[in-house]
Amino acid sequence: QNPHRFLGNMWAKVVGCLLFVVGNADGHGYLLTPRARNIAAHQDGVWSGGGVDDTPKEDCPHCLNRGGTLAQCGLKSARNYDAPLNVFGDVLPFDAFGDAVTYQRGQVIEVDVVLTAHHKGHFEFAACPISAQGEIPSASCFDQYTLEFVSDVFYGAEKDTSYPSRAYIPPSSYSEILFGGSPQGSLYRYMFKLPDDLVGDMVLLQWHYLTANSCSHPGYDVYPFNPAWSAGNPLAVCGDVPPDGDGVPEQFWNCAEISVLDGPVQPTTPAPIPAPSVPQPTTDPYYNDPTTAPVVQPTPDPTPIVTPAPTGVASAVPTPDPIANVTPVPTPEPVSA
Repeated sequence: QNPHRFLGNMWAKVVGCLLFVVGNADGHGYLLTPRARNIAAHQDGVWSGGGVDDTPKEDCPHCLNRGGTLAQCGLKSARNYDAPLNVFGDVLPFDAFGDAVTYQRGQVIEVDVVLTAHHKGHFEFAACPISAQGEIPSASCFDQYTLEFVSDVFYGAEKDTSYPSRAYIPPSSYSEILFGGSPQGSLYRYMFKLPDDLVGDMVLLQWHYLTANSCSHPGYDVYPFNPAWSAGNPLAVCGDVPPDGDGVPEQFWNCAEISVLDGPVQPTTPAPIPAPSVPQPTTDPYYNDPTTAPVVQPTPDPTPIVTPAPTGVASAVPTPDPIANVTPVPTPEPVSA
C-alpha cells in the first residue's frame, strides 16, 4: 500500500474525528431574557480597546457546559462568569450594560431561553443576592432561592407538582417550535415566580439546563407530557448528575443580573399577553407568538325600544308619538228630531 495514501487517509480520519468532536462541543443554549452575562458579552463586548465598563467579546455565548461547583454562572475555557472581567482584567461593574431588569419580591416574571442545539431535558431557575460585584455566589445561596414554575407561554407544558421548579421543553420534532435570538435557535418562554423572601439591589438569576438525550431524569416517567410532543422511547434513568457538568447528562449554566425590590408580593397569575392587532403571525421569529389573536366581532347597534301599538299588539317598528301625530276625530252634531 502506498504509505503516502495511508497517511493521507489516516489524517483525514483524524481531522474528521476532530471536526465531529468540535461540532458536538459547540454550544447548546443561553438565557436571552433577562439577558445573561455571557450573551451581553457576546452582543456588547469589544474585540479590542474599551474602558472599565467594557468586557472582551464572547464568541460562543451558548457554550457554557461547565459550571456548578466550578462556576455557578457558567464557565467557558478560562472565562468564569461568576465574576466577569473588563478589558483591563478587573471585575466588571454590576449592570455595566445598563439593562438589568428590576422586579418586586414574589413577582411572576417572564424568562426567554434559546437553544442552538436541542438535547431534550428541562430548565430550572434560581437566584442569589450578592453584596458586591465580584462576590462569588454559592450553590447553597441558589438552593435557598429557587423559582417556581407557573406556565409555559408558547407550548403549554404543565407544572410538575413533584418537581415545581422544572420547565419542560418540547422535542425538536414538534411542529410548533418557534425560533429567535442571536445566535438563533429554538425559542422558549416561561413564567416563573420569584421567592417571596428574595430581595436585593444586586441579584443573580441562574438558568440551569439539564439535557436528557443521554439519560432520563427522575420523574420523567410519570410527568404528563403533551401527547403531541412524541417524546420517543424512554431512556435509562440518569445516575448521579455531575456537579460541575463534566460527564452525562450534559448541563449548561448562565446568570443574568437583576434587582429585586422589597414591596408587596405580586399575585401568582401572570398578566395576560397582549394579542397582535392582526390575526396572522408576524414575520419576526422572536415575537412570533403562536397564539392567534381572536377575531373581534363588531358591536351591534342598540336594539330600539318597542312601544305598544294602539291595538295592543307589539310592533317591531317604533310607534310614532300618539299625542303629536294622531288627529282626533270630530264628534258629530246631534240630529234634530
